[in-house]
Amino acid sequence: MKRLLFMLLLTGVMPALFAQDAVRKGVVTDELGLPLERVSVQVKGTTSGSFTDAKGQFSLSASPNAVLVFTMVGFQRIEVPAAEVGGNFSLRLTKNESQLTEVVVTALGVNRSRNQMPYAVQTIKGMRYPRSERPTLYRGFPVRSPA
Repeated sequence: MKRLLFMLLLTGVMPALFAQDAVRKGVVTDELGLPLERVSVQVKGTTSGSFTDAKGQFSLSASPNAVLVFTMVGFQRIEVPAAEVGGNFSLRLTKNESQLTEVVVTALGVNRSRNQMPYAVQTIKGMRYPRSERPTLYRGFPVRSPA
């Protein structure tokens, strides 16, 4: 009987002793305290990660010695040790003051500068869009660039 009790105790305690990964939860907000949606939360050096939901909440599994990387376009990248991420963890991202000057959209993940494109490149100015007509069934949708 004692041997059976000891074996049950071992089988219940041993997995908990060797399990290093724990669920890390928290909330990500902006400078005003508003929740940020779609912030990338990734375990550094791995492909494991998650995104924040509409309430800015995230949840992912990571070991205590891992580092969590929080990134979002327009905000500064922050790295936090996973051991610091607990039950009431809250992170405030600050805006990145650098501006994007040009975005080049290519197909199939091709990364090239604008001058290296083997095909025609068109520049669309942002001022054209606020003055565009409202789409209707009669007029259709106004097209501003060839596709």
